[in-house]
Amino acid sequence: MIFSVGFVTVLFLWCIFKVVFGKPPLEHLHGLEDIDTKDEDVE
Repeated sequence: MIFSVGFVTVLFLWCIFKVVFGKPPLEHLHGLEDIDTKDEDVE
């Protein structure tokens, strides 16, 4: 029981650390501007 609770606590703290101190998100996602969804076409 102690091992299980300790493991979950360490996993939770590791996830929080990765979110706070991780790399910032990309400013631009390449390739998404080329998709033609045709939602602005007026017929």
